[in-house]
Amino acid sequence: MRITRTGLVTAAFLAAFAAVRPGAVATPRASMAALPLAAGALVASRASLTTPDVARTLGADEYVYRIYKGSDALVEMDVAYYRDPRVGRIMHSPLNCLPGNGWQISRMRSLDVAPGWEARSLVAERGSTHLALMYWYQTRGHVTSSELRSRLYLIFDAVRAGRRDSTLVRLVTPLHGSPDQATASLTTFASQLIPQIALQLD
Repeated sequence: MRITRTGLVTAAFLAAFAAVRPGAVATPRASMAALPLAAGALVASRASLTTPDVARTLGADEYVYRIYKGSDALVEMDVAYYRDPRVGRIMHSPLNCLPGNGWQISRMRSLDVAPGWEARSLVAERGSTHLALMYWYQTRGHVTSSELRSRLYLIFDAVRAGRRDSTLVRLVTPLHGSPDQATASLTTFASQLIPQIALQLD
């Protein structure tokens, strides 16, 4: 039987994941509901909008949804926290959900929110509604738009620090003008949010 390089990488990945001791779970931390209500000029009117049904659907241990508003801007924020994603709780990319809900993705690219912080930027359309979206996976010390890379980081964190917790973060804003302008607005919001999520994961 011929063993390919891909097969070796896959086998190594699975072996490393299986080798992580079962007790390597998240240490006590602050709730994601403790995230600040203000992000620059945008303010959320309520401390936390949590929907247990959505959390169960996502398989998340904690789910926080907020709407941040300013004089001429609005950003919806979703943060899904997973204490141990590998135990029947898989973080699904929004790329899997949007088409199933009737959205067409007209633009997609990865960008650096800041050095070492990578997010994925999308423009989605459904009928006359146009949205700019941004999402990323955030583990302890890592921010990436890649689902595969986020899982590799989970292995590294579990082996190195006994941690397997992670978050999936999504930002959405209505698209009224230039997609680049909306993306820039979400990038600014993300640059303020990422350090705050990192504090909750510490």
